[in-house]
Amino acid sequence: MSDIFLTPLLEFYGEKRDNSSAEKIETLERQVKMLNEKIHLLKDMHNEEERNKSSQKRNDRSNPTVKTDQQNNSLKPANVTSPGTSSNKKDETLEQENLLIDMPKNNILKFLQDLQGQLTSRGALSKTEQISFQSVMELLTQDNVYSFDFKKKAQKEVDLEVLTWLKVRFGVNKDITTTEASTPTHQLNLRGGDDFLSSSNIGASSTRNAILTMFNKVDDWNFDVFTLSELTEGQTLYITSYTLFHKYDLLNKFRINEKILINFLREIEAGYHPNPYHNAMHAADVLQVLHCIIYRGQLGHYMSDENIIAALCSAIIHDYDHPGLNNAFQTHAGTYLALLYNDRSVLENHHCAQAFELMRSPQYNILTKTDNQQRKEIRENIISMVLSTDMSLHSLYIAKFKSRIEQQADFSTTEDLRLSLQIAVKMADVSNPSRTTYLYLKWAERLCDEFYRQGDKERELHLPISPLMDRNKPALAKSQIAFMNYIIYPMFESFCHLLPEMKFALKYINDNRAYWNTHDEIVHRDAAPPNDESPAPSNDNDAPNFAPEDTKNAL
Repeated sequence: MSDIFLTPLLEFYGEKRDNSSAEKIETLERQVKMLNEKIHLLKDMHNEEERNKSSQKRNDRSNPTVKTDQQNNSLKPANVTSPGTSSNKKDETLEQENLLIDMPKNNILKFLQDLQGQLTSRGALSKTEQISFQSVMELLTQDNVYSFDFKKKAQKEVDLEVLTWLKVRFGVNKDITTTEASTPTHQLNLRGGDDFLSSSNIGASSTRNAILTMFNKVDDWNFDVFTLSELTEGQTLYITSYTLFHKYDLLNKFRINEKILINFLREIEAGYHPNPYHNAMHAADVLQVLHCIIYRGQLGHYMSDENIIAALCSAIIHDYDHPGLNNAFQTHAGTYLALLYNDRSVLENHHCAQAFELMRSPQYNILTKTDNQQRKEIRENIISMVLSTDMSLHSLYIAKFKSRIEQQADFSTTEDLRLSLQIAVKMADVSNPSRTTYLYLKWAERLCDEFYRQGDKERELHLPISPLMDRNKPALAKSQIAFMNYIIYPMFESFCHLLPEMKFALKYINDNRAYWNTHDEIVHRDAAPPNDESPAPSNDNDAPNFAPEDTKNAL
């Protein structure tokens, strides 16, 4: 049995190779497949032996002389070899193999425990690998232990110590009390992160340190998800969502099982397509910007815990399963989604429906412990926020919001608060021009790439090529100026009447708008992003020179 189970594991952990997590998982998957095949082989041998025994019994009943011969053979001296001797040895081997088949989990668990003990005594296991051992042993106790999907791509793992540090660093301190009846949700307390960091071996990795340095700036407007993506091998949405759920103490407030949260976040991230723009990194960026609006812009003063979790979830899922082809393409091509949603906010409806369908499964349902009223309120807010990101309806939302501002509404009613949340997620969704030029140009290039890919697809299908999407007629500078003049600046300016703390973003819009006055194409800046409060040139009187409807409907 050691050849079957123990040796491969010793080889895997004993060599201590510096493979990536994905490579290790793929190696283990191949080994598990091999072990599974061996178990099936042993079962086949066992079944064949049983059939032979049954056949032998039938022959014994029909031919009594065979039994007499067997009795005579049993009287032979022990040192005399008989035909039955090899059969007995074979039976003993099969009995041992059948024991493995009858109780595989118990045997494997024992092997793993012994192996863990040996490697731990030699100091060959890190804390992370010890946790991994424990996780594997817990999995082996589940009923679906024999359900393997070897075709499914191995998921990458975020460093467990990094996640632990993020949890400790951003978890809310339960020992801190307040005399106020209700503390604004953006006033978050930090505890023990430096103590944990100094007592762990997390500092041994430069990548770990770089990730931690990144998240010390998670409240900054110019948080760089591009760098984070490189450090986490593309797991920006997962790790950013995980951090903010702890920062807002949502696991405690809504009694969310951490394993279910991780399942949900990993599945959502995996459901984003590798599009140039509408991908998981964009979702992480929108989530972090929305957090800044809530935290730094102080929208959190108006929000309940139910509003907070709905807002974060809406950002997380707002482009879930986006195909990289916009609503106009869906309707022009007559796709299944366009037919399903009657050409109305096709992709936005799809993002919501897919996410809530996922949450119907208990292993992904992060709202399972909420009561009916909470669940109803959270779901309604998520849906309303995601649907508001349909840019074809942009003018309606902005007109309604401006009307409430002019009426000097205090945004204390449920309807007004929902409207402010819709505007907030819309701002986060198209916030690129309001960031430092270093980040803005990276996103602009990706968006242009995705637009051109759609144009190529439309040309291939003999459909009219959508505005801004014909790579043979580039108009990036004009379209971006129009987009900022007609969409971005007016929306941010109106929102600043509700949240004056957001006025700093207007400087970046002016800076990026001025960029196109001197450039016709993207010229990347290698310099690091400036501080949030760095001055930017003002140029409010730039005249638009491109049709605003084209820029709005392209998204």
